[in-house]
Amino acid sequence: MIGIIVGILNSKLYFHVVFLIVLFGTKTYLKSYNTTRKHLKLNAMKRFVLILAVILPLSFFAQSSRDINTVIQKTLDLHALKNYFNDDEKAGNTPIIIINDDKIPNNLIVFKFDKRVKVMTFEEMEVFRSVYQGNLDSYFIFEVMDFTDDNQVTIKATFRKNDKIAINVNMKKENNNWIVTESKAG
Repeated sequence: MIGIIVGILNSKLYFHVVFLIVLFGTKTYLKSYNTTRKHLKLNAMKRFVLILAVILPLSFFAQSSRDINTVIQKTLDLHALKNYFNDDEKAGNTPIIIINDDKIPNNLIVFKFDKRVKVMTFEEMEVFRSVYQGNLDSYFIFEVMDFTDDNQVTIKATFRKNDKIAINVNMKKENNNWIVTESKAG
């Protein structure tokens, strides 16, 4: 049961459920507005509990966008990946892409070879492919990004569509800095 609750809290479904609860609470509050003060106090209490239900889990389970941004940047900059980039990628002629999913924040800003890395879904990449004439094989998929309570993260990713390169990274946060403790590519 706890595993299901934690899974819901870590997913986008959590935000939809909270939205529906808030919507229902607001509807109930408006219905009871013209009733006695007792009901108003009870509804105010419900809203307070609802707000706590939203804020408390976010503080325990959500990683900051800054942490996610930092660990992704450090993954792109791994020394173990250095030999896998081709000359077009190093020159900035071929865009480096990160496939966007529920682990990647929408406001992610990372760079590789002094160029901003593009963040897009597979559908957006297909549209981009119709405009861009070059090769779009240079993309990362972050399959696992597991943050633990003791300020550690495990990342499993792949690079390239063809001839996939597996990437495994472990990092630890010390004094607000993420340090790569173990990495492997290939």
